[in-house]
Amino acid sequence: MRIREKTSFTMNAETLEILRSVLQDLHERVSMVSYIDNIIREHLRAHRELLNQASAKQRRKTTIPFMMTTILLCVLLLLGIVWLILGIAYSYERWRSLSLSEDKPATRTQQRVEEAHELVARSKGLTTHVIPPFPVSSVAEESKYECAYFCGAKR
Repeated sequence: MRIREKTSFTMNAETLEILRSVLQDLHERVSMVSYIDNIIREHLRAHRELLNQASAKQRRKTTIPFMMTTILLCVLLLLGIVWLILGIAYSYERWRSLSLSEDKPATRTQQRVEEAHELVARSKGLTTHVIPPFPVSSVAEESKYECAYFCGAKR
C-alpha cells in the first residue's frame, strides 16, 4: 500500500480554467490533482537531461567552496595530529634523558667538571693590569714649584 504525501500550491485561475476545459473535452475520469501531477511528471521526464545539466552546474558552484573548506579542515587536522605526535616524542625524549641522568649522577657531574676545564683551557686567561701605586702625599706638603697661578702663568 502506498501512502501519498499531499501538498497544496496556488495556481493562476486562468491556467486552472484551461486545465478544467481540457479535462472536460477529453471526457477523462481523472481528478484535477492527478491530471496536474501527470503533466508535471511528463514534463520532468521529457526534459530530464536539460534539468540535470542545469542542476549539476549549480551544484558545482556550491560544491567547490564546500570541498575547499573540507580539504583545509583535513589539512588542519593532519597538522594537529603531527604536532601532537612531535610533542609526545619530545616529552618521551626528555623523560628518557632525565631517567638516564638520575641513574648516573656522578658521571653527569664529572662531565660538567670536564667541560668547565675545557672551557677555561680554551679561553684566554684573565689578566689583571697592575696599576703602580701612587706616592702618598699630604695636603700639607708644598710643591717644589712655587707658582701663584695655575700652570705657572702670571697675570
